[in-house]
Amino acid sequence: MTTTTMTTTQRSTSTQSGSVEARLAHVRAAFGYLMTQPAERDATVREQLFSPEYEIFGPARENCGSLPAARPGHDLFSGFSESALDLTDMVTSGDRVISYVRFSGRHTGDFEGHPPTGRRMTADGMVVHRFGGDGRIAEQWSVLRWR
Repeated sequence: MTTTTMTTTQRSTSTQSGSVEARLAHVRAAFGYLMTQPAERDATVREQLFSPEYEIFGPARENCGSLPAARPGHDLFSGFSESALDLTDMVTSGDRVISYVRFSGRHTGDFEGHPPTGRRMTADGMVVHRFGGDGRIAEQWSVLRWR
């Protein structure tokens, strides 16, 4: 059984608190969705959170290009059990939300072609979500450092 926890701390650089709070809540919901095991994900929630043009970029994934709407997040967390995601800080700027994150979990399944090791792994990083004109997440840029 997978246990997932998530904690957050936030701050804003904008005075438009209504839209800022809505974007912060949207990104927290997106992280919650991605922390859910793929078989348990609700397609309706996915459609509310992610634009059909959703793309992921970053050093760990270079340019992934467009992804089918059914697979945002590449099922990154499915190779881990006992997982936790701490959103240590969230900052808004225009159409972007920048999140400083710490992920930890036990490597109990396939992860990017690596067989399970049973080891506890931790990654610190930054994730930038850009919102599209439809109010959903259109892009994700991430940098993670695994320890």
